[in-house]
Amino acid sequence: MSINVPSLGLNKKPTLQLEREKLEKDQAEAIAKATSPIETAVKEKHIRSAIIGTWQEKGASIFWACLGRMPLPSQVIMCWKAMFLVHKLLREGHPAALQESFKYRQLLKDMEQFWQHSPKGGYGVLISYYLKVLIAKIDFHQKNSFIPGTLKSTTGGDIQYPSTSNDDYFQLAVELFDYMDTLIDLEKKIFATLDRFRSNSQIQAVQCRICPFPVIIQECSGLYAISLDLMHRLHAGLPDELLAAHRERFYQQYKDLKTFYFDAGNMAYVKALCVVPSLSETPPVFAKMR
Repeated sequence: MSINVPSLGLNKKPTLQLEREKLEKDQAEAIAKATSPIETAVKEKHIRSAIIGTWQEKGASIFWACLGRMPLPSQVIMCWKAMFLVHKLLREGHPAALQESFKYRQLLKDMEQFWQHSPKGGYGVLISYYLKVLIAKIDFHQKNSFIPGTLKSTTGGDIQYPSTSNDDYFQLAVELFDYMDTLIDLEKKIFATLDRFRSNSQIQAVQCRICPFPVIIQECSGLYAISLDLMHRLHAGLPDELLAAHRERFYQQYKDLKTFYFDAGNMAYVKALCVVPSLSETPPVFAKMR
């Protein structure tokens, strides 16, 4: 006669393991949907799910593992969307996700070299330019860990600099300008590929190309605010002639941003997703402030 022995749950997986497996499954699904190979814009709900996953994990190991299993070198649309998703991760993901992403810099560099020489349908060169942006952002935050990925203070106030040295302000401004240049180069390259569809952001293929514009605008806005503050500090403490090169770079970026904000601000798709800043009619005056 057989005896039915009640299960003691010995074969059940630990709760933490089950939660981890569910998180991995959810992340994989969100990333797969966000990076579909169809030439359409990335849906915000899929981006949000992928980013929330980094806060649940308190890191980005699952995120990067999911990307590593994707056929990015052979799928241009998928790769383009993946770069946009990585940008959102570095900006809005859990703070530890930004730190963990530093170790993937070489991977991004290798991809940049690959796409630079393998442009396909216009997206190949765009991907290589986007990878330059991601590498520049990683380099910037690795050198300046006191600045969050959002480029804004977590307390809602001003960025607190670890040093008040003019030398440090000078170098930080250079690093800000360098990162800003990659963002401006990317948006210019995207606009250059839009051709006659440039102003019609309701076309799915156009939305796919311009989907990074809102995050580029947010990044540029944050960088501009910090660089403006630094320029005021530098001109209050150093002779004007020592800052001529800084002024030249600042004013060129000011000019480029005004053009970018105007062009992007005329796109319904962009306006629906972010607030497009407006810069003053004339650039700030720094010389002879002392």
